[in-house]
Amino acid sequence: MLNKVFKSVYRLKKSNAISRSTIGVCIVNFIFQRLFGISRRFRYQIHFTSKVTSPSRVVIKGDKFELYKCLSLNGGVLIQGSNGVDIDSSSLIAPGVKIISGNHDLNNFTAEAIPNRKIEIRQSCWLGANSIILPGVILKKGTIVGAGSVVTKSFNDENIVIAGNPAKIIRRY
Repeated sequence: MLNKVFKSVYRLKKSNAISRSTIGVCIVNFIFQRLFGISRRFRYQIHFTSKVTSPSRVVIKGDKFELYKCLSLNGGVLIQGSNGVDIDSSSLIAPGVKIISGNHDLNNFTAEAIPNRKIEIRQSCWLGANSIILPGVILKKGTIVGAGSVVTKSFNDENIVIAGNPAKIIRRY
């Protein structure tokens, strides 16, 4: 198992994608995730202060590696995947981002999450620090979410900047 980690880190280092200090963080993350069991069932390496629930319903698509680097370096990320989360690997996630795909039933707190559409984060999106993405939201290509924003609905446009609580379009680019 350690051999796998070292091979993937070596591949990233060889392509000049990560620095020496990043390699150290990756090894610490591996120890916390695999040996201590924090988010062990999630098939991708994440920062030891981050958490993924329902990891089988979280799908990372695409052939880029930016998202993998963000997940292993940025702490405090919560991905709650009870209704499904699809994220493109070219997206960026800052520290403290919460991606919440399900809500509880007000009449039964012990039941599973209320069925809802999955969250989709498409190519080249950027989620600012401490932003919150709520159930059923689709972020189109090139969407930038401002730090501390709460995204409660999908937007039909690509290449936009959204911010606020609830998030609104503040700029197109």
